[in-house]
Amino acid sequence: HKGGVSSVAFHPTDSMVASVGNDDKLKVWSVKTGALLYSFNVKGKYRGTHIQFDETGRYLIRKADQKYFELFKLDKSKSKKLSVDGGIDYQFAADGEKILFQTRKGFVIYNSVTLKEEIAYPLEGIKDFSVSGDKIIATGKFGIRLFNLNFSDLGQIQDNQGIDRIYLTPDGNSAIG
Repeated sequence: HKGGVSSVAFHPTDSMVASVGNDDKLKVWSVKTGALLYSFNVKGKYRGTHIQFDETGRYLIRKADQKYFELFKLDKSKSKKLSVDGGIDYQFAADGEKILFQTRKGFVIYNSVTLKEEIAYPLEGIKDFSVSGDKIIATGKFGIRLFNLNFSDLGQIQDNQGIDRIYLTPDGNSAIG
C-alpha cells in the first residue's frame, strides 16, 4: 500500500491476509511468499471500517459508507455494491451464502450470491450480535436473545445486565459476553 493500512483480516482456511489501505485499495496477500494475489479499488467515505472474510474464504465484505457495503469475491476483479437501509454492522453465516446485517430497525439477511434480501426481522435496540453455524445471539435493550437463521426465536437467555459485546463460540453452544 501507499500510505497506512486501516484494516486487516486473515483468511479462514488459506495462508492469505487481506488489507485495506489509505490508497483506496483492498489487497489480498500470500502470507507465505508476500506475493500480491488480488487487488480491488474500494469506494466510499469509510476507509477505516473493518473487513471480514466469510468462513469459506470466498468473499470479503466492508462497509463503504452510511448506506452501502462492498462485497468482494476473490475470483472477480470488481466489487458489488450492496445497499442496506440503516446498515450498521454485518457478519457472514457459516456457509458464506448469507450475510446478516444489523440495521437501526433490526436484522436483514441477504444472499451473498444473488445480493437479494431474503428475510428481515424487526428488533430495535441491538447493541451487538454474533453468528455461529445456524445460530444468532444478540444483546440489547431486549436482553440477550438467541435465534436461528430463519429468526425462529430460540429464547431469551437472560437480562443483558450491561453486556454490550457478545460472542457465540464456533460450535454455537456457548456465549461469551
